[in-house]
Amino acid sequence: MSAVQTATTTTTPLRQRLGRAGGRLRPGFAGFWSWWTHALASWLPLRVRELFGLARERVQLRVDADSLRLTLERGETSREIGQVPWSPEEAALDDPLAPLLAQRIAELPRWLVLPAAAGLRRPLVLPAAAADRLRDVLAFEIDRQTPFAAADVHYDARVTGRRGDGQIEVELVVVPAKTMEAALARLGPLAQTLTGVDMATADGRGVGVNLLAGTQRHRRVDPWLAWNLALGAVAAIAVAAGLWQILANRESAADGFEREVAQRADTTYLEKLSIEDQRILLIGLSSEASSLVRRMEGSPLWRAPALTGALQPDPRSGRDRFTLTAELAVARPPAAAAAQGRDADARSAP
Repeated sequence: MSAVQTATTTTTPLRQRLGRAGGRLRPGFAGFWSWWTHALASWLPLRVRELFGLARERVQLRVDADSLRLTLERGETSREIGQVPWSPEEAALDDPLAPLLAQRIAELPRWLVLPAAAGLRRPLVLPAAAADRLRDVLAFEIDRQTPFAAADVHYDARVTGRRGDGQIEVELVVVPAKTMEAALARLGPLAQTLTGVDMATADGRGVGVNLLAGTQRHRRVDPWLAWNLALGAVAAIAVAAGLWQILANRESAADGFEREVAQRADTTYLEKLSIEDQRILLIGLSSEASSLVRRMEGSPLWRAPALTGALQPDPRSGRDRFTLTAELAVARPPAAAAAQGRDADARSAP
């Protein structure tokens, strides 16, 4: 047998783990999950996707007369990684390829690719609503579009385009059940390791369908799943704790600012301020009205401050209403004094 080796790693590609996680969700959500993970990965450079296993990778198996060809498909590119003599009768292991492949390659999904002549491909145009239940809809089209009955074939379909008139372009791929059974029999024990079966196009690439029944598809157990879930839970808790701490810090800062404002807030509020000639009249509310005169004394702006009348309690605010008078100590500009004199003369003229 020819050596089949590539770069090794002990981890399962992240894309496979995400894909399996999405598959365990509701069937209606699985399509969105697959689209979302692939769209997210498409923003990353190819080398980064390859490093983290986000590039779509799978091993394609092709059975020739007496050999098995292995091709690694990565994104839009593919390369042959080896060819081994093959006889299913001589295969003694459940997975004869495991000793030959690097661990990372051995853990990738395996797909059998049938030759283009093994089945039929039919283009169809369907209403857009059929995309959600494409296989169920096309089960009724097999009798009309192919010479086979639905019970005698393995089939799958893919959406190839969308039209502006609310319809979709679909390709139906059909392989006779006998042809599929013969192909799987030629693989021997490797048939149990298959994730899917595709059919080749004219250029040798896969069409992009899975003709293998769901019950026959191999599900690989991810040994790192428990660790990944635990690490994901720890990361989520750490993020939540960080956000909570940020919120707590903001609340503490807001409380401190509120206390500082309360300490600096004045206990006196003015309702009215009037200045007539040299006389100032202040009317307002204060919880310290009796000390206002003392606080105003000594200012260079006024003199002789005094309370006028009795303090009147205000039940709504809990403060006392006061009336305070004082005399301005700042001399008025000559122009203002002259203007006031002219107004006084005008008022006194007969």
